[in-house]
Amino acid sequence: MGIGLFAWLSLNSWNFSLLGIWTLPIYAALFWGGGTKRHFLRLIAVIGLIFIGFTAEYLSSLADPICHNPKVYSQLFSLSYFTHWAVGSFLAPLVFLFNIEYSRIAKVVIGLVIFISTVGLIMWFGNRSEKKLCLWGLVINALPFLLVSLARHHLNFGQAFSDRYGIFTIIGALFIIGTAWQIIADKLPTRRSTQVVLPLIILAAMTWAQVHTLSGVSKLYLDLSHEANFRYNNLRNDEFRAKISVAAEKNKLFFDQNRPTRVHPFLNNGHAVAIYNYLSKLP
Repeated sequence: MGIGLFAWLSLNSWNFSLLGIWTLPIYAALFWGGGTKRHFLRLIAVIGLIFIGFTAEYLSSLADPICHNPKVYSQLFSLSYFTHWAVGSFLAPLVFLFNIEYSRIAKVVIGLVIFISTVGLIMWFGNRSEKKLCLWGLVINALPFLLVSLARHHLNFGQAFSDRYGIFTIIGALFIIGTAWQIIADKLPTRRSTQVVLPLIILAAMTWAQVHTLSGVSKLYLDLSHEANFRYNNLRNDEFRAKISVAAEKNKLFFDQNRPTRVHPFLNNGHAVAIYNYLSKLP
């Protein structure tokens, strides 16, 4: 009952978790055996009922299920969703390892080259355990992006290359790169230059790429934080609030849209003033 209640509340407060609740039975399946089978089947039934209930609410056009994403079901089958998911799951993690800073098209091409080379090598020359490890690396990156892409695919597939996703996809990418390298290393001459020096050079290149871009990323988010702080502090000014509350300005986004990265994706002037007015009344 507790799991079902929290799953229902999650869906009605933020419907992007539509795919996230199905990970609960997956985790339960990891402990399959003995008396856990009964609990697993009960969990499947509870999540299924929650899903059916949410669907009924959604089709009835109730406010809560559609408040954040009124087209959540139709987007599950859209080309932009699958493009964002594929790029984020299979290409971006491999590109992130080397932190390549090019245009999004160039990143896709480079990601495809690395993906086809490494995964193709593993599937063609790898043994059974190596192929399993490769598939596991692909799966652990693909599952989270089913949820991420549902929330972010409308921004464009280039957004899937965001550094924030590299944090949880790096493990799967390392599985793939590491397995591919092991297959290559087994076929190389047993000399120190190939077995020790070459992998150290590759590791140094990956490390340098991360350190090299760290200052730029840090500066970007520091600037965004400063802008957010500046804008929020301005809300204390009566004249500023009056200026952005007029009809012509109310629906404009609260933060500067000339920036390459927005501080907030959809908060407009009217929202910001309403939030300020609400918080200012609290004791």
